[in-house]
Amino acid sequence: MALDIEPLFTATPEFVTPRLVLRAYTAADLEALRAVNEDPEVTQYLPYSTWKTLEDAHAWQARLEKRAAAREGMQFAIRIQASGELLGTALLFGFNIDHEVAEIGYVIGRAHWGKGYVVEAMQPLIDFAFDRMGCHRLGAKLDVRNRASARVLEKLGFAYEGTARDDWFKDGVRSGTAFYGLLRHERLSGVVRDNG
Repeated sequence: MALDIEPLFTATPEFVTPRLVLRAYTAADLEALRAVNEDPEVTQYLPYSTWKTLEDAHAWQARLEKRAAAREGMQFAIRIQASGELLGTALLFGFNIDHEVAEIGYVIGRAHWGKGYVVEAMQPLIDFAFDRMGCHRLGAKLDVRNRASARVLEKLGFAYEGTARDDWFKDGVRSGTAFYGLLRHERLSGVVRDNG
């Protein structure tokens, strides 16, 4: 058996939750996403710099489009159902077809922190990765200082797997990366998954 990424790229899934809708990211989302990625508090722990210009936003979008064209990842815009407001994005990427693994990522605007939106948005994406794509393992990594994101992953059932010390350098600060993982049988059995 191998990881099947085709449903992600051919069906272009849409995910609807009680409060949110996730759709494939398009260029039309860029302007709304600028408000998220131009905030240094939002991007401080992310692997890219805070957007300072429209060119920064376009460079990010070009990388995103290249990743999607190469079928290396799919970015989803996260919006509030009732208003259509863009909160941030969710990403499924890092596919290893033979080993049946992938990685998740996400970013959300500061005005929406602490409201459970990331957990709500990521649950259907995680379900899709396991149920439709046949993932055996989903991974996630984050800056060790980002305790809020670690709590999100723990609520989603991910287990902390270790830390790579001082493995990246951004804005004059060296930091480590914390690694998290969720296995298919853990998610299906409910052993680790906490929907609270």
